[in-house]
Amino acid sequence: TLHPVWNEQFTLPCPFEENVELELKVEDWDRVGGNDFLGRVYVSLADLNPQGRVDKRIHVLLDKEGKHDMERGHIEVAMRWT
Repeated sequence: TLHPVWNEQFTLPCPFEENVELELKVEDWDRVGGNDFLGRVYVSLADLNPQGRVDKRIHVLLDKEGKHDMERGHIEVAMRWT
């Protein structure tokens, strides 16, 4: 599909540190052959609220060289500290 929706939830153990970035790499899934790279984003954990409120942002996917590429699309990410 050209407009995938994942609706996935993950719990990751991670200490609250100022200079930590979470890399989210987006790929499609192919039954045969390798998965195709769709893009990536980096989320700075220092930008999140440590009091547990949900921080919801839309990120433009970056290409393999780390450049913004509007044609790759975007990803909506909701994160919170628990």
